[in-house]
Amino acid sequence: MSPINSELNKFVQEHWPGAGEMDFEALAVDGSDRRFWRVRRGEESRIIIDHPDGRRAASGLSSENDAYHFIARHLDARGLPVPRVLAHDRRNGRLLVTDLGDRLLMAAARERSDDPEALIELYLPVIQLLVDLQLRAKDGFDPTWCHDTTRFTAAFFREREADYFVEAFGWNYLGLNADNPRLPTELDRLAVVAAGGPAECLVHRDFQSRNILLTESGPAMVDFQSARLGPPAYDLAAVVLDPYVDLDWEIRDVLLEIYFDLTHGPIWPDEAAFRESFWVVALHRTMQTLGAFGFLTRVKGRAHFAENVPAGVGNLVWLLGRPEGDDSPALRELVGRIQEATPA
Repeated sequence: MSPINSELNKFVQEHWPGAGEMDFEALAVDGSDRRFWRVRRGEESRIIIDHPDGRRAASGLSSENDAYHFIARHLDARGLPVPRVLAHDRRNGRLLVTDLGDRLLMAAARERSDDPEALIELYLPVIQLLVDLQLRAKDGFDPTWCHDTTRFTAAFFREREADYFVEAFGWNYLGLNADNPRLPTELDRLAVVAAGGPAECLVHRDFQSRNILLTESGPAMVDFQSARLGPPAYDLAAVVLDPYVDLDWEIRDVLLEIYFDLTHGPIWPDEAAFRESFWVVALHRTMQTLGAFGFLTRVKGRAHFAENVPAGVGNLVWLLGRPEGDDSPALRELVGRIQEATPA
């Protein structure tokens, strides 16, 4: 047994005691610096999250590992489907959680890519899960559980989403300068609008098909440690404009209508408020996603993320092509150059 497995064995045995040999399987990671193992004993299994770097915390906020623990406990208490934390070794940066399986929404959606009715049926419980999250999770949520920032603000949208896109994707990934002098003013305005929506809820921050598991009991959420307070449209945009599952716009429109019907009143005062918030928040979510693809590809050396870039750019082109984009000509111009520079 390797030294790391010896440590893991001791950790698991302490918090999941029992007879029989344990089998450790390293799980593939995506954009995370964490390491994951599935440990089996007989017919049962657990998941280990190993993240020594996740022990660091900013002043007044939780560490990333603590955030996972606190938020998982909170969501579980609200009846929302997430892995249950069984043990947390704060000293070594390690958690033991229940195993919800490995059936991703992404895989299931791709299998149904040629069947619009089956896709909509697949996404119905996912949209309901999102609505449940938005209606239940804000109550009792303590912002100090967040490990990064406590909520989406105009500064957050501007720096972490728009600037990230311009720098990590436009410049570092494609080599394009954002030299239009009108662009900063446009991005400032869009960030203020995105942060000023009519409603606030707990936002998962990455509610997309690789972070939604399909279990026998229905869809479940993982990778929620970056949750914070913010606009409800953000997680909706993440799952509907998901570049890992490039849904047809007709299907996306159906999902948006279903979501609005479920939230009209409890969250959204009217459809106009919903549509206005969705457009500008979806624009920022899409920019953030492309920024992440640029960073992961160029800085982290994870070249496979490049295959999702065309779908992300397509989402951005569609959003800026709508009438709402008329007030952002400099951003439209940049996105036009990005479209020309992006391989199909």
